[in-house]
Amino acid sequence: MNKIDGGQMAHNFKTELDRPYPLPEGAAEFFQEHGYIKLKRVLSAELLAYYGEVITRKVLELNTMHLPMEERDTYQRAFLQVMNLWRQNALVREFVMSKRLGRIAAEL
Repeated sequence: MNKIDGGQMAHNFKTELDRPYPLPEGAAEFFQEHGYIKLKRVLSAELLAYYGEVITRKVLELNTMHLPMEERDTYQRAFLQVMNLWRQNALVREFVMSKRLGRIAAEL
């Protein structure tokens, strides 16, 4: 995994997150009809690894579920839920509030 140091790598990722993503022709119509769409190369593998590490660390830090698996109910076994990570960490906020992702959501 990448080292989270807030240096040049993070700056390059911020630039990537600010760049528009041109939706393929017919993407919005497909999404409206089917309720989902698969978009290729929205984010680079490196960017996903970087922010994935940031998000994973924050989820583990804020997780309040400490019961052993055998003591959890079905829902607790299936899902780990931590809400509003973006309010707790600037890098998470940078990712989830990015211009690139926001514009895609708005255009769909």
